[in-house]
Amino acid sequence: MKYSPLFLLIVLLCISDLIFAQKNKEDFENTQVRLNLSPALEFEMDPKSDISFNFITANDIENGIIKSQFSRFRIKATRPWTLSVKSTTPYFSGSGPYASRDMPPSVLQMKKTNSTEYIPLAYTDVPLFTGSRGGNFTPGNDFKADIKFTPGFDYNEGYYFITLVYTLTAM
Repeated sequence: MKYSPLFLLIVLLCISDLIFAQKNKEDFENTQVRLNLSPALEFEMDPKSDISFNFITANDIENGIIKSQFSRFRIKATRPWTLSVKSTTPYFSGSGPYASRDMPPSVLQMKKTNSTEYIPLAYTDVPLFTGSRGGNFTPGNDFKADIKFTPGFDYNEGYYFITLVYTLTAM
């Protein structure tokens, strides 16, 4: 059987159209992606160690002692935030034969290291710092703080301690 070149060309074109049509056939399916993005608040305080103050002179007692950059705070939040602090008791616990029983947490004050105004602490939440949503690289979400202890002459000598609780809250 003899085939003309025209017939072979037509057969080849039909086969190539069939192959091309199979390669370019597209089939679409849709998928919907859903997620629940809950508010996320997280902070890290470094170091978490105890803070000690040693008052030696009358000037220390009257004017206070400052621990500059006593801690670094790193905050990550999906919303603007407020960092508050409070003491767990209304007064410092004191030990020693002359220790006072009425030293309030307000003798402690805190501020951001680059700020000028100290904020006195209390037995209730005291808002210390605020910031924007974002991670550690968001301006204002990674900072150091100073703490100042000024007992004054209203309290007797002794060894005193108090526990502070920090709370990060979405605004």
